[in-house]
Amino acid sequence: MKAAVTTGRTNYFWTGLALFAAAGWLWISWCRVPASSWNDLRLTAVFMGAQGEPVYTLPGAGVLTTWMYGPVPLWLWSPAVLARDAVSAVLAAGAINLLLALAALGATCLLWPSANARPSDRWLALALTCLIWPEPAFRFLQADNLLVALGLAANLVLALTPPSARRRWLAALATAAALGCKPTALALLLAQLVWLFRAEGARSASFHLGRTLLTGGALAAAAVAQFGWRELWFGAVTVPARLPWADAPWVRLADLAPHLAVQGGAALLVLLAFGRALRRESRALELPMIAWGVALPFGLAGILTTGGTTNNLHGFQWLLPAVLVAALGLARQRWTLAPAFAAGIAAVLLSARLATTDHLPLRPATARLHAADQIARAAPDATWLPWAPLVGYFASGRFDHTEDGIYVRFITGHPVSFAQAHAHLPPHFTALVLPGDGADWGLAAKLAPPPLTIDEIGGWRVLRWEKPVPLHNRTSAPPPVHP
Repeated sequence: MKAAVTTGRTNYFWTGLALFAAAGWLWISWCRVPASSWNDLRLTAVFMGAQGEPVYTLPGAGVLTTWMYGPVPLWLWSPAVLARDAVSAVLAAGAINLLLALAALGATCLLWPSANARPSDRWLALALTCLIWPEPAFRFLQADNLLVALGLAANLVLALTPPSARRRWLAALATAAALGCKPTALALLLAQLVWLFRAEGARSASFHLGRTLLTGGALAAAAVAQFGWRELWFGAVTVPARLPWADAPWVRLADLAPHLAVQGGAALLVLLAFGRALRRESRALELPMIAWGVALPFGLAGILTTGGTTNNLHGFQWLLPAVLVAALGLARQRWTLAPAFAAGIAAVLLSARLATTDHLPLRPATARLHAADQIARAAPDATWLPWAPLVGYFASGRFDHTEDGIYVRFITGHPVSFAQAHAHLPPHFTALVLPGDGADWGLAAKLAPPPLTIDEIGGWRVLRWEKPVPLHNRTSAPPPVHP
């Protein structure tokens, strides 16, 4: 008895070390959130929706944003609109993004049905999952993050036994909400239907489909009431469906080969080698396994479109926490040093993260946003910040175009007229603020005359000239410069 107690305490010691490593990485990830322009860009759409400004617009009208996803992320991130400035809003949204992911991961690791997994195994699984989890998911505001979290919740509820009508409705609602993030969540629904058909028969699968359609219809009705049917369909379905394929698909795949090797190749090898033993440990594990396989072609298609990257690979994330719970429960039975070994892996993973990350702030990296805010407030009616529109909104009370929004309309076959472009620019447009590292599409600069001055301020390149550009000087915006 004493030996068992001692072993249990030792296991919790190793678990605590792994959780400490995971917490350190999560803190650094949150501190990095304000450093990226993409988070300001995507959060702007949340504020637009809250202020009644059209988020989804038809060709030729409205403010052009980078938002081409479903409405559910706009709702889930909406508490951030309570912030009083852009910096606080981005930090709040980053915290919401992180907490929603942790809620889904924590619930999956702590509740996933597994025959022999102890609490220490489950907490270890949570720590390892956080350290293995794709780095952009904690750093960027992405619709995919919420899609994955909702998918984890839906699969967990379906996997819990005994099944009940209430749980099945909750699973259907979570699945429908995932579809309300991005249409690629169709892979999640297909995997669930296959699993239910195999495990419980056609009746159970058809009932789940019906529940998902009903709850999805309710969410769609709410979205249509807020955004409009034509606008919503065009912005969330038509535009992303017309994104062109990558110019060099094999180059894209080669660039992402390390990620594909882990999320595709390594996952497949583990399932082939240990899949049977893991399914004995957790019979429900077949559900995330099917989801991983069904989601893979959807993810590859997303990767090979313009702007596509690893955020489209959802299946690995649905698989990872459940597999780790089963694997750690199985490993501890066969090897008493398994918890210590897992804690060592956590330390190695953290070291690898720290060694390969471009910057490691221990406090929120807000300097760049603060610099943009100072630039904007110096002349709010004259300054366009196409890569910091939320900063511009707090400085001027006005929503301006984003450069990425203009670019996406061009590449999807919806050219933007010069009149529309200037309709949502500062009324006395004489200053343009671009990323100092040149990470822009080259379109915004074409809407301005040759600058009189160019200054580098706080990570931004500020172009200034004396007089606003007369609207009658041009009739249409020039074609985009591809990145």
